[in-house]
This record gives sequence, structure tokens and C-alpha cells, in this order.
Amino acid sequence: EKFARLSLAFKTDKFTLGKRLDLQLRQRDIAEKNIETELKNLRESLNALNQLCTESDMREIITKTQQHVDIVQQATMRMSSRAETYGAIQQ
Repeated sequence: EKFARLSLAFKTDKFTLGKRLDLQLRQRDIAEKNIETELKNLRESLNALNQLCTESDMREIITKTQQHVDIVQQATMRMSSRAETYGAIQQ
């Protein structure tokens, strides 16, 4: 009886694994796309603001903020890669 339950659990897990994997991949892709969109919008806003500014102090602050956005994007990509690796290990 225990073997039958365990066997059924493995069969069910194997059956749903593909669906769960597809769902996780879709969710990851959506999250990454949303982050990329937000970072792109932030960059566009900073560029527009930079063009409107005439004061050098403000332009310097905007440039530094743009650099921080680049750092956030790099960190996001690393985090996504590590999360994917961690998820693969957990499977």
C-alpha cells in the first residue's frame, strides 16, 4: 500500500512537472520583461530630464542616477541567473 501511494505520487509529480516548469518559465519571463520595461522607462525619463536641465549640478545628479540604473539592471540579471540556478538545484 505504501509503495502504491509512493508510486502514484511520483507519477503525479512526473505528470505535472512539465506544466509546473512551463508556468515557472512564463512567470520568470514576465517578471524579467516587467523589470526591463520599468528600467527602460526610467532611463527615458532621466534622458528627458537631462535634456531639460541647464544646471551642471543637476546634470551630474542625473548622470549618477543613470549609472545607478545600470547597476540595478546588472544586479537584476545576476539575481535572475542565480535564482534560476538555485531553482534547478532544488528540482
